[in-house]
Amino acid sequence: MKYANSLKYIENFRPSGTQNTVSVRRISELCSSLGNINRGVRFIHVPGGASGHGCAVLMENVFKCAGYKTGRIVSPCGRDSRTSVFINGVIAQIEDYNKCVAEIKNKVGKHYDTEYLKEEIIFVLSLLLCRLSGCEFIILEGTEKFDRVCAPYELVIIPAIYDSENAMDKVVRLCDSIRAGAREVVSGNQKSDVYNYISNVCAPSGQRLFIPVKAQFCITEQSSRRLVFNYNGREGFTLKTPSLIMRDCAMTVIEAIMAIRREGIRIPVSAIIEGMAEAGSANSFEIISYTPTIIVDNSSNADETKLLYKTYCEVFGDDREFSICIFAESEEEISLLLGDIPLNKIKSILVCGHNYDMCSYKNVPLLVCRTHKDAARIISNVEDQDSTWVCFGGDFAQRIKEEIAKLINF
Repeated sequence: MKYANSLKYIENFRPSGTQNTVSVRRISELCSSLGNINRGVRFIHVPGGASGHGCAVLMENVFKCAGYKTGRIVSPCGRDSRTSVFINGVIAQIEDYNKCVAEIKNKVGKHYDTEYLKEEIIFVLSLLLCRLSGCEFIILEGTEKFDRVCAPYELVIIPAIYDSENAMDKVVRLCDSIRAGAREVVSGNQKSDVYNYISNVCAPSGQRLFIPVKAQFCITEQSSRRLVFNYNGREGFTLKTPSLIMRDCAMTVIEAIMAIRREGIRIPVSAIIEGMAEAGSANSFEIISYTPTIIVDNSSNADETKLLYKTYCEVFGDDREFSICIFAESEEEISLLLGDIPLNKIKSILVCGHNYDMCSYKNVPLLVCRTHKDAARIISNVEDQDSTWVCFGGDFAQRIKEEIAKLINF
């Protein structure tokens, strides 16, 4: 099949929704017909969001540095379905994508539109791409809807959940994966209610639960471009970002890798150090320009934004003003995203995604644009080279980073 035809085939499936819910039975049956592609490798389940993505990217790089072929499947985000799967950190090859789509088309048959949902097909396609590539580990990132398809899991990882209002809801969904079967569980959550809930789920099933020890995390060097730290008596770990979220992710990943090592899988400490040092920042406090200073962060809720601001103050000091670029469709959403950032530190707010009939937000100047490309053009053309821009907000952070990078020849 040609690439355009493959994309068109996938897009013709019905989207999921309230009337069309994902069916584990349908997915499992299709996986079975394709050669039991949901069995036979080590599956690791992590949540979506800034912390889950950080853990997934760090683990992916550690496995790669240890010599293991690794797949990473992310929840479909509405863009090209090929972007839902990565092989050793790289989007799957077009030739392999076309081959897998053709194989699925052959198995599904002519009446697919009355059964399968697009989200189901993309997940199965991603699994097939990983198996075709010979992946020994497959990391499932933000795919809680499919929690039973690939169980039992090698590991279920629940990094620190920062959204205090919805933390328990997220943990409950991830604990469904633990109940489906997991050899071990690693969690960054140290809040008593969250920790107790996870413990109570693990105990009856006999799963071991590991929690990173924050007291054993010691920073030895910090700058805007990297963070060097010691953890649990081991020295020389490095991250490409000073982000507080990524620090928690790093501890969680180290504990997860140690859990895997206890099973006799060879992953040298040198591979952990190298893999973390080489891993992309996962859009978590990444500085992509200094004149002007442009920072991209994947924070998507008030708690994560609070940590973003704390990291910013650590790097630049708490007396430096900055402008903010966010995606928000209502004034209430602006308030939720800004969280506890002091408004007197914000010079202006650039809002993408909605037409507002106002020129300020709580006395802070407000600029409005329609798309992330418009926002990127405004930021890249600012005349004040000493200005600072902080762009954040989930998937929006990645899109605006890509666009700004093009415009400033990064």
